[in-house]
Amino acid sequence: MRVSLTMIVRDEEADLPLCLDSVASLVDEIIVVDTGSKDRTRDVAARRGARVIDFAWRDDFAAARNESLRHATGEWIFWLDADDRLDPDNQQRLRRLFASLADENVGYVMYCRGPIRPDTNPGPLLTHTRLFRNHSAIRWQYRIHEQITPAILRSGGQERLTDVVIEHTGYEDAERLQQKMERNLRLLRLQDAEQPNDPFTLYNLGRTHLGLKQPAEALPYFQRSLALWPRSDRLLRELHCLQVMALRQLGRREEALGVCVAGRRSFPDETELIVQEGILRNELGDLAGAELALVTAWRGPAGPWRDGLDPRLHREQAMFHLGLVYRKQGRFAEAEALWRELVEQRVNYLDAWMALADLWLAQQRAAELLTAAARLEWQPLGGVAATLLRSRFHLARNEFDSARALLAAALANAPDSLWLRIAHARLLCQEGQDWQAAEQAVLEVLRLDPHYEPARRNLAWLRSRQAVEQRNT
Repeated sequence: MRVSLTMIVRDEEADLPLCLDSVASLVDEIIVVDTGSKDRTRDVAARRGARVIDFAWRDDFAAARNESLRHATGEWIFWLDADDRLDPDNQQRLRRLFASLADENVGYVMYCRGPIRPDTNPGPLLTHTRLFRNHSAIRWQYRIHEQITPAILRSGGQERLTDVVIEHTGYEDAERLQQKMERNLRLLRLQDAEQPNDPFTLYNLGRTHLGLKQPAEALPYFQRSLALWPRSDRLLRELHCLQVMALRQLGRREEALGVCVAGRRSFPDETELIVQEGILRNELGDLAGAELALVTAWRGPAGPWRDGLDPRLHREQAMFHLGLVYRKQGRFAEAEALWRELVEQRVNYLDAWMALADLWLAQQRAAELLTAAARLEWQPLGGVAATLLRSRFHLARNEFDSARALLAAALANAPDSLWLRIAHARLLCQEGQDWQAAEQAVLEVLRLDPHYEPARRNLAWLRSRQAVEQRNT
């Protein structure tokens, strides 16, 4: 069986070589649809054996992908984006899969993993139907977040999950991601005008607004989508969780808790809802209820894997927040044990490191903090955590110059690290020498996370203080 690689590209001369070099030897032909490149994308593709097709961009990703299908001659279609690539292990897995292809109507689902950053959770692990039959009845739909699965199922096909993992680098640049979301929002609005009340479009409108830090705009779309989805669809779970996220960001905790409770009646094994219930009960002062929910999420069986959200990450989140509950209850040894276990599992779990730092400093155990920082400096992904621990040590001793030097060097390498920005703002607020600089540092935190509540409180406090000083001068 022949396999055609199909791609749509525009101005991808930087990413395209690594993508094509990782897969060209595995496929029988390469079809690249160019939607208006101004750089050397066409030449890069052609030199690697691709047939390049020019296609006028019409604000419709499905239309461009369907143009690539129109030119493909293989019995099977495999698709990639220019910022995708396969490592050697997954090249071999894909080779074996291609060799096993038979005359059947199947959509093969593959994992797509985003990059791991030194100051965040592991990159998202999504699933996409990447390999399917080349058949006139199987065509892409939707202008944006285009889908092939509905057509496969309508044509009588089925889906099978594979062990192939495709690395995706497109989430690395924060500014580029912001631009993509703004573009996506524009296309989703066009799609909504053409197909009103489509639950998938409404779901994506809500997600995009939430990604743009606009929870008030996101919430009605989630509610409308939830009312329209078939009761059996797996996205119902996610819609409940997204509603909770939007309500929490809006400060409507009681409503968010109600959505959690209602969602758990329908999906009692949904780990994210259980964790969110625990967090909300803690915020609302119900420590016993919070402990019960968080222990259930931590100790109970992991719920089903949802696209992009590994249940193991929610169990880590449950452990961290359970530690916060224990700390409120004065159960410091139990809180410390949980946080230590977390950082042993994942060295860049910065929330847990900072919770440990505060606990150690409160108990006058600074030597343990410095020992941990020294150990972290030599571990992959441990550098940001080491800097945060050392700066926290200096800040506790009012050694502002030492803390400032550490954070300045780290921010030069990672200007979009939320935790480094939080530490910098804390330093300037505690030092109290330059209130305008402190305000700017807090605004940098809110640029990265507009809903970070401590930064909001600090900003209000700083502006109030500056107003008082201006009246007194």
